[in-house]
Amino acid sequence: MKTKQINDHQLQFLKRCGSFPIAYSAAYGNLMTAFEVPEGFIADVEIGNERIVLGDPFCSPEDLPVVVEKFLTETKKNKLSPIVLQCSHDTALAFVKHGFNANHMGVETNIDLSKFKTEGRKLSRVRHWITAAQKAGTSVVELSTQSQETIDLIGSISETWLNGKANTQELNLLTRPLVLDYEPDTRLFCACTEGQVVAFVLFEPMYKDGKIIGYMADFVRRLDNAPKGCFDLIYQEAGQIFKAQGATTLSFGLSPLADMENNENIHNPLITTIFNMNYNYGNDMYAYQGLDAHKKAYYDGGETVTRVPKYLVIGGSFPINQVLYVFRFIGVIPDQSYFASIKHFASCIIKGYFSQHKVSKTAEKEKITEIANEVVKGVPSNKIAGDTKSSVSLVGKIASAITDGFRAMAPQIEQQTLFFAGHFNEDTEKIYVKVSNIADGEKEIHFVHNIVFVPYKSGYNLIMTVEVDPDMTVAKTYQIAEKLKEKISKRIPEILYARIEFKPDGSFFSMLESQTIDNTADEDIT
Repeated sequence: MKTKQINDHQLQFLKRCGSFPIAYSAAYGNLMTAFEVPEGFIADVEIGNERIVLGDPFCSPEDLPVVVEKFLTETKKNKLSPIVLQCSHDTALAFVKHGFNANHMGVETNIDLSKFKTEGRKLSRVRHWITAAQKAGTSVVELSTQSQETIDLIGSISETWLNGKANTQELNLLTRPLVLDYEPDTRLFCACTEGQVVAFVLFEPMYKDGKIIGYMADFVRRLDNAPKGCFDLIYQEAGQIFKAQGATTLSFGLSPLADMENNENIHNPLITTIFNMNYNYGNDMYAYQGLDAHKKAYYDGGETVTRVPKYLVIGGSFPINQVLYVFRFIGVIPDQSYFASIKHFASCIIKGYFSQHKVSKTAEKEKITEIANEVVKGVPSNKIAGDTKSSVSLVGKIASAITDGFRAMAPQIEQQTLFFAGHFNEDTEKIYVKVSNIADGEKEIHFVHNIVFVPYKSGYNLIMTVEVDPDMTVAKTYQIAEKLKEKISKRIPEILYARIEFKPDGSFFSMLESQTIDNTADEDIT
């Protein structure tokens, strides 16, 4: 992959206004295009019906509102849905004024080079890592990427590093693929032991008013035999050089989904729930907590290191499809259809949940994970119990835990089901919310789906499916059904008749397994 060429207009505004850590990646990313206006430009990429923006607009603060407005006008004209990744608070608010939601999507860890020192109790781990690298005989050297020999070297290290990752493909957007070519103003620092380069950090510049004010550690890669602390030694020595040359900031970039607060009432609660679940249990998709742990070790309470919130801007009340679309495009989940993506996302979260579950014996932990995987596939409870030599009761408890964990995602899934059924409109949407809330209020009901409204006389007939404990008796299901129908008839007079079908926990995932829609293009959903 060769270095991308950007025009004079983009280069001018990059060097004038590219002071945020991901600015260089946004401007020089090979996948990115640019929406240009006289006041600056926005780095974006169009994928399907989505227009994804990376970082902040490249413009002066006073021009931010007009640049955002022009961007949204053209986006609407082209019938695209805007999504903004890793933007600042000011940019988020500029979009919120146009009716969008802004969710925390993680934090950037930035070091003030003019003040930072590795002294004191708070930085003890950092000092320990640096000392360990020095004791192992590690030295740091800066190499030029204008040398083909250097390019071949870091390409080889990068390939070895990727092969050792759970996801062996380069990611997009939040981290761009490594460009094996010289890129202007980037800096390469390498850790060496016994004359061999065993790790490297490629730094990207941050600009303001035509000057380099800092660097972001964008590509951080190592061989298995690299000593512990080699990256920290690189950060220390490179940081000292940057400081001597006038730079004030060394950024570790984004820790996705870390330290989310969302306390300004500008966020979408559904997105918050998905992100929290992903951060806590989604390590099969991305090592969120592990990658942030190292960055967090540098945090000294804000004295010289800051953890700056970054935002995801997105529209709509239930934008799960857009979020999955972004995850697919980044490369966190495979590129596949909506239902298949839901299942993959759910599988990863469930595995993460049960891998963290406190179980006394390893064998029991493995059995629980095996059962969870089968539940997600939609295998009947009795068959799971037989195959895993477990009780139906245990399978039911695990299924309940799984479905309870995904209740926050249920409204969007149900809404999509209605969309396919063809019965969803402005009237039924309001009724749907009421029905869903009533069902969610029943403790015995773990999951609701296939809500369909059929017009009848002056109202609607309601058909819905609810999932319950597989051990529940038929008599108990009748009691729950009558109770549910009574509440619905009192609170929603438009419902003239209700038919409620009961299914054991995990049935919804079984339905997804058999849906022929699973093989259709994403355009069918959007």
